[in-house]
Parts: sequence; C-alpha cells; structure tokens
Amino acid sequence: MRVPFAVAPVTLSFVLAAIAACGSDSSSPSGDTPGSSGTSGTSGTSGTSGTSGTSGIGTSGTSGASGTSGSSGTSGSSGTSGSSGDGGPSDASNHDSGPWTVGPHPALPQIQSAGGVVLTAPKVMAIYFDGYDYAAQVSDLAATLAAQPYWAAATQEYGVGALTGLPAVQIHETPPATIADSAIQTWLKGKLGAGAPLGAADAQTIYTIYYPTSTTVTQQTAKSCVQFGGYHSNVSVGGINVPYAVIPECATLNGQSGVDVVTVATSHEWIEAATDPYPMASGAYNQIDADHVAWQVVFGGIENGDMCAEAEQNYNFLGTYAHKIQRGWSNAAASANGDPCQPSFPAQPFFSAAPVMTDSVTAYVGGFVPTTTKGVKVGGVGQSKTVPVQVWSLADVGDITLVALDVTSALDTTKQPVVELSLDKTTVHNGDTAQLTIKLLRATSFGENGAFLVEAKVGAKDDAGKQHTRNFWPGIAAP
Repeated sequence: MRVPFAVAPVTLSFVLAAIAACGSDSSSPSGDTPGSSGTSGTSGTSGTSGTSGTSGIGTSGTSGASGTSGSSGTSGSSGTSGSSGDGGPSDASNHDSGPWTVGPHPALPQIQSAGGVVLTAPKVMAIYFDGYDYAAQVSDLAATLAAQPYWAAATQEYGVGALTGLPAVQIHETPPATIADSAIQTWLKGKLGAGAPLGAADAQTIYTIYYPTSTTVTQQTAKSCVQFGGYHSNVSVGGINVPYAVIPECATLNGQSGVDVVTVATSHEWIEAATDPYPMASGAYNQIDADHVAWQVVFGGIENGDMCAEAEQNYNFLGTYAHKIQRGWSNAAASANGDPCQPSFPAQPFFSAAPVMTDSVTAYVGGFVPTTTKGVKVGGVGQSKTVPVQVWSLADVGDITLVALDVTSALDTTKQPVVELSLDKTTVHNGDTAQLTIKLLRATSFGENGAFLVEAKVGAKDDAGKQHTRNFWPGIAAP
C-alpha cells in the first residue's frame, strides 16, 4: 500500500510523531495527544493504504512478512508475583533461571486474502532515468534479495514463488518536475510492448520506476516524500494486468536517510506487490481479520509490508545487502507466538503490550465504512472503563515502558480528544498486566473513531530524541 512509504486514510506517521512529542509516562490522564508520525503507512508505516486500491509506503515504514519462527520455550515457571508500582517487581516475569516463558497475550492479527491471486513466479525490473543517484544500488537489490532467504521469509507462506531479478533499464529521458499516478500509468503503457524499451507486458513482473529528487509524484492530494515514500498498483496493458511500483527519491523519511529510504521503500513495495499484485482489479492479501479492524483504522495499510512498517526496528540490514530493507508480516509466525515480522532478529527479541478487548464495537474504516470489530465499550460521555493490558516478550528485554495515546487529536490537533487514557503503571516486564482506564470525553460524529494506541518501548532515546525500538497495539473505544 502506500506506506509511510504509502498513503492512507490515517497516516501513522502523524501518530508516531505525536508519541515522540509525548512524555514516556501515561500514568495520569493522558495529555499524550498531539503530533504525529507514522508507521505503516503509507508505505511503511504504517503507513497506510493508497487510495483506490493503490498500495504503497507512506510516511513511515514498509512491509514484509512471513517466515515462521517458533514459539518460545514452554517450561519454567513464571516469576512470582509481587506488587506492582512503577519500577516495582513484575507480576509474572521471568526473573528466575530456567527456560523463558512468554507472558499471556491476545492473539495477533492475521492478514487475509480478498480472493485475488499472488505472483507465483515474481520478477522485478528496476527502471530509472539518466543521472539517477542510486542506479547501482537499485540494480543490485533485486539480484541480492533473490539469492537470500529474506524473500521466502517475507512472502512464501502466501503462495508467492522465488524471486527473479531482471536487468535494470535506464531510460534516456528527463522526467517532469511533477507527475501524477495517472500520468505514470500512461507513460508505463507506452514503454511496454513488442520492440518497446521494457519489452512485452508481463503479469508476473513488478515494474519499479524510480524518480529523482527533482520529480514530485502525486497521488490525488498526497505528495511524495511528504505523505508517502512509495506505492504499488496495477495497470491494464493490452488486456494484461501488470503490477508496478513507484519509488521517489527522498532525502529523509521515517527515520531513514539517503539510499536507505529508497531500499526500504523498494523492499516494502515488492513484498506487497507480490502478495497483492492487482489491488485495483482483484485484491489479494489486503484484508485484516474481523477482530483486528482497529489496525486498519489506525494504520491505514494492512498488507504484509504495512503491518511491519510502523516500527523502525523492522528496517534493518538483512543478509549480505549493504543497505536497509524492511521485514514483512508473517501470519504463521504471529500464530506460533513468534516475532510476526520476518525474518526475525534473534538479537532483538519481539515484545509488545496489548489491551484485552472483548466487546463488539463499530469502527469506521476509511472514515465511512462501518465495520463490527473487537474494542472497548466505555458507556456514555463522561463514563470510564478499565481493561487489562497484557505485556509479553520472546526473551528478556529488560524494562518495557508503556504509553497510551488518543489517536484522534494526534492526527488532527484542531480536534478535541475522544478519550482520556491512564495507566496504573508504565514500567513493566514480560508477564505483567497493567490496567488501562479509558474515559469517553465527547460524542463522536459519523465516521469518527474513538481510536487509541498502546505503545511499548525499550531502551533510551538517541541524541535526537528518537525512540528506535518500540511496538504498537491499536484499539477502538465506543459508547
């Protein structure tokens, strides 16, 4: 999708920035609202999904997914109780010796197919213009990923075949200063066919077009390097649906800079285009299971790249490639109590914190499609409800800090928050349970959600004030 390396109904980049602006403590009624940053997105982070089926990487991460990872050790009794003030002993964490026991937690989301096909023999072709800064790097990326286990870990479980990297193609043209997606489709169709620069149209080839810094790509009102860092879609050429991806050259985006912005966005779009190649014609893996619609509401994009785009630790050096690429969501690993973003990093164990939501509520997808999902029924305006937040990690990660955030006011600072959030403790460990109190502050209008986020993070911020290791769990509060 258009991830934070794409565009979506809600841009998580804004949410993430909001979190960055917040203090680390949500033990009192949360004023952790403004700002924004995004994950999923539109290509990435969360990004969020492109309009009309276009998928991409937005202002925040990209995608990936798969691989199965095993579940963590079973035996070992969990630590004994102890009371729980902030920084106090954990409820049930493994501070004793013995095999690690992962704390109890709700089921993780599953991405689902809308019924379309995936690419069973995927090929990628890098297309760039004269003078493109990263020609060597993008030409090398396809061949490198094809030879490493990354591709299978991110796509194989969805039925995608092995990757083939085609020779890159240099186009001897100067692209315009601004170009819309509709014009890109027209341009691409003109370059496909017998005797054309890109050859005959192929439904299994992801035609990946790289634009230089001098070109701004637009998707309706969204602009490259502002709302998104890439996207993928499809176009019909002579009756053949062909997938394509568009990657602008951004100096910085979602905590990345230089060539890493381009390579992260590329990997994000490729794994999504392989698992959902024709989003405008017949979507494939671009749905979420019924209990986790909150993820779609908050992050926008829910393809395998989007689901891992909101957390910066999912952009990393994988295998022997010299630049960062993005991991992708694995249903199998998520179901097996493993790291849902694959390939996994043994040196960076997965951890998270999830509010336990058992009520049936109505969420508005894209701001206008009412959908029944799991959430928290708070009651009327002014009323509150407290729900447990379960904390877990696949190995010892030390202290985990919790933050709770109202999404509505984070995305639009002109709006008043819908919910007030407070946690009974903010320093926790694997096996702990915190209590989250949610108070409904005002009524919502049609299409407006009482969306909130629970952020779990470890480690200190860097010198620039950026939190590099964190995970999120979205929720919906309703009357």
